[in-house]
Amino acid sequence: MQHKRKHFKSPLLRIFLLLTVLLSLAFIYLYISLGDVRDIDFGDLEYRYDIVVPLEEIPMSLQNSFIAIEDHRFYKHKGVDLVAIIGSSVDNIRAKSIVRGGSTITQQLIKNLYLTPEKSLKRKIQEAYLAIKLEKKLEKKDILEIYLNTINLGKNTRGVAAASKRYFNLDVRKLNLPLSALIASITKSPSYYSPIKLLTEDGEGKIDEVIIEGKKYKVFINEKALERQKTVLFRLHQLGYIGTEEYEGALNYSVENRINVNFSE
Repeated sequence: MQHKRKHFKSPLLRIFLLLTVLLSLAFIYLYISLGDVRDIDFGDLEYRYDIVVPLEEIPMSLQNSFIAIEDHRFYKHKGVDLVAIIGSSVDNIRAKSIVRGGSTITQQLIKNLYLTPEKSLKRKIQEAYLAIKLEKKLEKKDILEIYLNTINLGKNTRGVAAASKRYFNLDVRKLNLPLSALIASITKSPSYYSPIKLLTEDGEGKIDEVIIEGKKYKVFINEKALERQKTVLFRLHQLGYIGTEEYEGALNYSVENRINVNFSE
């Protein structure tokens, strides 16, 4: 007696097999993408940066400004913030453009010290892997200290000490809340949010002129930076770092009158 072989054609089985194949391909891609970064153990980390100002000497207003605008869950995540990634993805889909990133401070530090600025899925995978690995090696305070001493803040400045000197001619230890918020506002795009713009043509809002390498430039306050600074202050208030009175006082502070225009590139 012959028995007909029954083929199991359940849709659930097909979905399961498809997911298995896709996950297998994803793991293979992840493994290939990591490449040589798997061997990075941060043994050379101390040679990749200089601590100009220890964290305990950096004003809390400056520390909180960066955390509030860049990574408000910094002390909660383990290097990668899935909540931020999902939130930024939703916002970007709604806006139909990139309006918000999901990188943590740790990921930004990894990109600055170990990776290239290349925008690709492969680089993001490497960044996330190394960020998680770094969080297992260093405490949060150490990560924040290195970050604040190495972050690109435009006009050839690296770190908050250099930025404070460049933009305000002040020791970073003397920064108040409004000035701290302005420095933190630069991080998103140092060229776009630099507090000052140098142009060759005259225009409304010119505050000074400088000569750099024999060429005369007109100095303007960057209104985009001032707008971004207000966003940083709003986030500080929203997250409870500052009260209403302090928030309103900072909004009314004339940061443009503190900006230093006597510099050379």
